Amino acid sequence: MLSLPLEAWLGPFEPPSIALWGPFYLASFGLLAGLGFWVGMWVATRRAKSQFLDARVVPEAVLWLLVGALVGGHLGHALFYEPAHYWSNPVELLHVWDGLSSTGGFLMCTGLMIWFFRKKKGRFLPYGDVLAYAFPAGFFFGRLGCFSVSDHPGLLSEFPLAVKGIHPMPKVLCFENGVDYGGAELSPACQELVANTSLHDLGLYEALFVGGLFLVFL
Repeated sequence: MLSLPLEAWLGPFEPPSIALWGPFYLASFGLLAGLGFWVGMWVATRRAKSQFLDARVVPEAVLWLLVGALVGGHLGHALFYEPAHYWSNPVELLHVWDGLSSTGGFLMCTGLMIWFFRKKKGRFLPYGDVLAYAFPAGFFFGRLGCFSVSDHPGLLSEFPLAVKGIHPMPKVLCFENGVDYGGAELSPACQELVANTSLHDLGLYEALFVGGLFLVFL
């Protein structure tokens, strides 16, 4: 039987963005992450109504989740990935938009939701179940945002769903393959090598996983 070689189907592509005014623009990650919060809120609201719970508190809870995702995510990034840098530059702990860890966000959001629903409704588990049901739907768009900016590259691969052009260290790639990488700007030969080198994209894979998980929940 004829066996055809695998080849990545995706990429290379530039992360899309929308110009607003002056130096401001809307990047694909922010747009998709915001859409994820909205979709999660919509699904959680419908689920709460179907479970005969007070759905009016869901939008306020989602606002707290947004705060938890930004603050907890940034603190998680600082503690888990670059603790030495942030100890030396503690003011950057306030830059909640610069570096996010989903684990840190999960931990803070869980604590915030336990506090919020016990304060508002005297109990957490029924509403926690509603949020858990809606989470994969919202996180699907968040991980698509990660995929759009390729911030979770994995190993080299020719798997069809691998992505071309996302190598995080293009000069190292070119050096290892004996290709002149140029100076401040990559040489045309190095750019071509990067554009034709594919890696697993963990953001894409997780988006597909949680998307499938939401279908199972449905």
